[in-house]
Amino acid sequence: MATCTKSYYQQLKPVVLGYVTCYRSDFLEHDRKALRGFTGRFLLGMRECGTNLLMFGGSRRPDGRFDETVEYFLFRANERFLMGDRGEIREIAEQEARRVYQRGKREGVYLFA
Repeated sequence: MATCTKSYYQQLKPVVLGYVTCYRSDFLEHDRKALRGFTGRFLLGMRECGTNLLMFGGSRRPDGRFDETVEYFLFRANERFLMGDRGEIREIAEQEARRVYQRGKREGVYLFA
């Protein structure tokens, strides 16, 4: 399978902007900046009023408190989930997003925005 040549942000933009109606600037500014040059794995949760981005591969090791934060701000707050991996994005169900998080937190977390 050929790797997509568009950046994660370029792939996400039409999907996110086609769904998010409020606080779009969070995606357009903060998520764009966070994803610039990033090629690792991430989860993006979205709801009509915003997004939450969790990137994997960093040095921070999540603890119980971090798990609670992710539960609240990623899983409870959002209705749809997108995963980026190996240069491509795809929409996934919440249960799969939870499995990605459980696997990914062993690799460390880079950013939660």
